[in-house]
Amino acid sequence: MPLPSPSTASRRSAYPPSVPAHRKPAKKPDALRPVLIRDLTSAEVVAIDRALDAINVAQRATGDRKSRSSMLAAWIRERLAAESAKGGER
Repeated sequence: MPLPSPSTASRRSAYPPSVPAHRKPAKKPDALRPVLIRDLTSAEVVAIDRALDAINVAQRATGDRKSRSSMLAAWIRERLAAESAKGGER
């Protein structure tokens, strides 16, 4: 069986698939971001984003930024703790 010539041999990629050149381009800052909670209306998502922006502006001095999911998780935990404190576990 003949060996493949250098011109027909498959070439390996110079970089692994995880190099920055393969990353998706940055989105516009004002573009809508996907939400993983399907029951929310678009108006509720906009209200959540406004609240998130207000929290991030208030924390700008500390350099701490929250994401939508971390903010919603904190709200859910607060609500569960309040329900538990009332004795209304479901």
